[in-house]
Amino acid sequence: MLIEQINREWIPFANRVLAIHAPTGAWIILDKSYMDVISEMEKTSDLESVINKFPNLPQSEISDLLRILHNNELRIQESLDSIRKNLDPHILPSLAVAKLTEKCNLNCSYCYIEAGCQKKGMMDEKTAIRIVDEFMEMHKDDRLPLNYSFHGGEPLLNFEIMKKVTEYAKPYRDRLTLSIQTNGTLITDEIAEFLKENKIEVGISIDGPQFIQDASRYYLGGKGSFEHVMRGIKILQKHDVSFGTISVLNGLNAKYINETIDFFLENKIYAISFSPIQKNGRGKDDSNYYVDGDTIFEAYKVILDRIIAHNKTHDRNEWIAERVLSNLIQSIFFNKKTFMCMNSPCGAARKLLGIDVHGNFYACDNFTGDKDFLIGSLEKGHIKDQLLESPIRKKAASRCKENIKRCKDCIWRGLCGGLCYSADYYSGIKEEDETEVCSFYKKIIPYLIGRIAEDPSIPYLIDRAIEDFKWRNIFFSLDASQNEVMDEELFKALLKVHNINDMCKLQVCTSKISNCADFSKILNLLKGKNITYNLVTNDEAIATSESYDLLASANIQAVQVDFTTDGKSINPLIKKFTECRKGKECQIPLYISLVHSPDSLEKTLSDLENLELDENDVIILSNSNDSEKGYETLNILLITLNERGLSKQVKLSAIGQDKLWKKNLIFVLNNTVDDTSCLQIGLDCLAGKTLEQAPPNII
Repeated sequence: MLIEQINREWIPFANRVLAIHAPTGAWIILDKSYMDVISEMEKTSDLESVINKFPNLPQSEISDLLRILHNNELRIQESLDSIRKNLDPHILPSLAVAKLTEKCNLNCSYCYIEAGCQKKGMMDEKTAIRIVDEFMEMHKDDRLPLNYSFHGGEPLLNFEIMKKVTEYAKPYRDRLTLSIQTNGTLITDEIAEFLKENKIEVGISIDGPQFIQDASRYYLGGKGSFEHVMRGIKILQKHDVSFGTISVLNGLNAKYINETIDFFLENKIYAISFSPIQKNGRGKDDSNYYVDGDTIFEAYKVILDRIIAHNKTHDRNEWIAERVLSNLIQSIFFNKKTFMCMNSPCGAARKLLGIDVHGNFYACDNFTGDKDFLIGSLEKGHIKDQLLESPIRKKAASRCKENIKRCKDCIWRGLCGGLCYSADYYSGIKEEDETEVCSFYKKIIPYLIGRIAEDPSIPYLIDRAIEDFKWRNIFFSLDASQNEVMDEELFKALLKVHNINDMCKLQVCTSKISNCADFSKILNLLKGKNITYNLVTNDEAIATSESYDLLASANIQAVQVDFTTDGKSINPLIKKFTECRKGKECQIPLYISLVHSPDSLEKTLSDLENLELDENDVIILSNSNDSEKGYETLNILLITLNERGLSKQVKLSAIGQDKLWKKNLIFVLNNTVDDTSCLQIGLDCLAGKTLEQAPPNII
């Protein structure tokens, strides 16, 4: 069939329909007239028959629809893979929320852990440093980024321990991020300089302007904290310390949300986030401040409009961003769950732990101090050993959307983040009933989709990081230049400078792997950063058992070679490589670059038949002759390849669908021509050379 029969929900959406695959959230908005076309595509593998059945639709429109559906299928598969990965029973926490103290100089009305001046508990140096050791030990065999969060109470009341942990952690800072969540009242010039010097990420708890802040965030005697918090913020700004704010979304600032946004902008506070009040700790008695789903939704509609209006008229360094909206945009726009609390199951006991002053660790920061969620203690042994046997962890892992009554039939379940274990637990509602957050997501998700459909620029205005998520083609040469040789440290630095991440199509190119002394180290570096990449080379040295095993262990996606070495003879590397991989546990695909010539049709077909390619191997086909005769023989070649069942193995390079015959529009699905930015990096051009498009025969 041209497309898979996917169980999509069809929802009327303005004058069109929204088709969504509920388990993954992969969606597309289509004209209603396409529903019959899609139904036909699910019945046949002949694109020409579909085109002939709908003569009123241009054939390019039908082939474009097919490509959109194919991309939607890929997104569904990628999302399913991500869901399976998140269900991995061996996942270990990468975030430690360490309560440096139970004590707090404030006595906020809704504090979820009931911190205050009357509490005395302080974490000692041994416990605080042991947390670093435990997390580094748990992740010694991976390169997962780790985070140690200084929390409380008010963590700056235990600043000396914070300094000692920071000093101890210096050897690990290439992968260990340090962060602090503080009420800001105790910040001094000394503390600001320390935070800046040690690159500690800072979060400030503040609910809004003075009449909002002082209403619930006050000292024990009732005096408001606004003036002292603002003093701390001004000190951070004076020392150029980046920070974000977290506001408890409550009945007061939700009512005055415009005034709250005005306050942040007037004070040049651009990174903000809102978190609905929780019904635990002192918050369980603060019913006057509760917000329901409708209230949260109405507040976020205002926040959304304010961000869009502001960011359209200001420089990017003054753009305002709100965490919940940013996470939702990434979920809706990319099907990416970058925030652990939006995963299913959530991060409780799997991606984070809350650790109290005594070294007891809990399923989540929000559960810290609740004996029902106590997993273990540092005094009793290693965190990992206690964690893997914990029934609390197993319970948290079982709470996925497929197992919760209110979620499993919800069409928005693949996109929402309404699965917070603590929010469910402390709300006291039944599993089949909606929480306030759940109700909010059911409204905000279709609302955001509708706004994006009206204005595709919105995702880029809401989350400036999305610019970094645009697919980029990176061509990275390892070849020597004069007397210089690419080494691991330089390669690592270039990855960072050019922001090469998992949204890049990375092609590692070399004429000879011996040109790079740190070849194996570079491959392992890419593996550690989870970057998908191909090796582009014609060096026969890669077809040895030792080299093959190295490539396999480094999680390479494919090896790419030329079809011929001199335009006539088949590249001997192809046969050597396919022979080498026989019997190997890991079957690395081979990508073969073929430049078609009008004069070599029969020989090309004969040579391809003799290659005995694996089903995962790919032929990257381009045309050397832009004449009418050249495209005629190219189309004949494609028809023959399709008849032989190779349509999914052939990708076209720099060949538009306007050059293809009707029978060959099936190949548009695999066409690799795009308008993504391309960058060429090497020893002769460390800054990178921007290309208008990918070189021919590269995918």
